[in-house]
This record gives sequence, structure tokens and C-alpha cells, in this order.
Amino acid sequence: MHKEKIEEKVFRLKVTLVDSKPSIWRVLDIVDSETFFDLHVAIQGVMGWENSHLHCFVLGKPSDRKNTIRIGMKFDEEIDDESELDEDLEVLSEYVNFFAKKQVEYQYDFGDNWVHKIELKEIRAKEKGVEYPRCVDGRMACPPDDCGGIYGYYEILEDYGNKASDAHDVAVEVLGEGFDPKYFSVDDVDFANILNTYDEEDDDWDEDEDEAM
Repeated sequence: MHKEKIEEKVFRLKVTLVDSKPSIWRVLDIVDSETFFDLHVAIQGVMGWENSHLHCFVLGKPSDRKNTIRIGMKFDEEIDDESELDEDLEVLSEYVNFFAKKQVEYQYDFGDNWVHKIELKEIRAKEKGVEYPRCVDGRMACPPDDCGGIYGYYEILEDYGNKASDAHDVAVEVLGEGFDPKYFSVDDVDFANILNTYDEEDDDWDEDEDEAM
């Protein structure tokens, strides 16, 4: 029998950094047949993170922890939480109801605790000639990694704008000269940089194995 080919759709998702004021957000398109690992890479790329920390997705009502689903990294089967599903295997389309109900969070860096709310804005037809994922809109610059979370970031911003502050020089070192917290351009989004971090990890792993031999 001839099996009917399932037509891929595109999820248009809005990703908002929780507790950011004014809101730091991005809108991205991703094909619904992609995995949660692919969504992780897409979020890292559109936000501007460095992909240097652990992460996971939490699906369901945050207040109802017993009935939430965790999807994350399965890099070591011996120590991984058995209740956490493998992001490489879970497909976005299977969880469309969670996205539609605004019940998906992406957590990055469990120390700084960057929490992103993910909202399904639209299900669209896949366009010919378009490369996915893609960033279609956004506002405000992403905080740098390792700056102490959202409240630490705002403290650094305050010191950055106050040359009389004792911590001004440290803030400039963290944020860089000419940092503009209001700046964002979709033209600056580069997913390849995030994927390259995995190639670098593989190289480091190979070097460690060679040294151990």
C-alpha cells in the first residue's frame, strides 16, 4: 500500500526571557518534525547564548511538578535522571498541545537560571527555498553568559551606565565596550556558531582520550 506522506509544518514560536523588563524576546520558525535538541540549538542561536551550560525543557504547569515532563540532555546514561526524556528523540509535533497552551519552558544554565517562556504563535506551511530554523523578529540584546542571572545582569547594566560606580570597569569588561542593551538584529543570528561548539567539544574529547592512552 502507498503511504501518504505527512506534510511538514512550521511552528512560529515566541521565546521570552522570563523576568526581563523590558522583555527580551525572539520569534523563530522551526519545522515541526525537528527534535527538542534542534529547538535548543535554535534558541541558543536566536538569543545569542554561548551554549556553554546545561539545559532542559519543562512541559506542563510549573505549579504542578508531578505532572510536568522534562526533556533534556542524555549524555551519560549512568547518571541521567530516568524521568527526563532524551531531547534527541522527542519530536516537536508530538507536543503541539503544550506549545499551544503556553506550557513550555526552556531552562539554560542551572546556576544563573535563565528561564525562557515558549509560546506557539502560529502553525504555518513550510515555504520552498527557505532554510529553517530562522529568526524573524526580536527585541533587546541578550545578556552575556555567566553574569549572575537576570538580576545580576541588570546590576551590571546599572554599573555600566554609571562611570562613578566602583564596579564600572568590571561591568565594561563583562559587557564589552559600546554594549547597547536595546540592540538586536535578525541579521546577526548565526546558528552555525552554536553547532560549531559541538565540534569543539568532540575535538576536546578526542584530545583527552589521546592523553589518557
